Amino acid sequence: MSQGGSRWVTVVAVVAWTALAFVALVHAVGGEPGPVGVAFVLLAQPLAVAAALRAAASYWRGPDLISFTRGDSETCTPAEAEYVRAHAQLRGTMGGAGYLYRHRLVLPVVAWLSAAMAGATVISEGIDEVVGAWPVALTTTVAFVAFLLPARPYYYRDTTGGGAIVCPPPAAFRLKRRAAIASAIARGEPVAATTPPPTPAPRLAIAEPQSRDPA
Repeated sequence: MSQGGSRWVTVVAVVAWTALAFVALVHAVGGEPGPVGVAFVLLAQPLAVAAALRAAASYWRGPDLISFTRGDSETCTPAEAEYVRAHAQLRGTMGGAGYLYRHRLVLPVVAWLSAAMAGATVISEGIDEVVGAWPVALTTTVAFVAFLLPARPYYYRDTTGGGAIVCPPPAAFRLKRRAAIASAIARGEPVAATTPPPTPAPRLAIAEPQSRDPA
């Protein structure tokens, strides 16, 4: 559910969510977490709220930037690069970043907030009586869905001639395919696609991409 950042940030996030979910599950089935479990909850709850806010903010600010090499990326033509830039949340003078499925960021937000609520049932009898075991069930279910359906961040760097290199390659191939579909739609051509065709950005004229996606 972590949307970027260093390896240590990811490790801390996983530990915090696991502690909240596990202690709340033990409590929900009638177990007694004990002082150690309650201490874990008290430490992890602020992290869960901060992670939820961070995931929500990523919807507008995009993913955390990372460094990558040309070998870790896929080359896009100027027409494809124009599409990539138009749909990125971060657009700088040398490159930027975005999400392929930005609306999926709601999943980690819900998972983190429900994890924090699950922890609250451990330390508050009043909250426990009102919500019961629902926060535990919600956070585990939504976290699993978020793992299966990530928002998929991508990063790009501009190259000479108006092109770009995009990382990671799987995201680049999807973006190149979307650019080709958007170009066909802009020309009024029929499109046969297995995924919903994207809507070109306003005033975005995309020429026919010259590169081909792998079969």
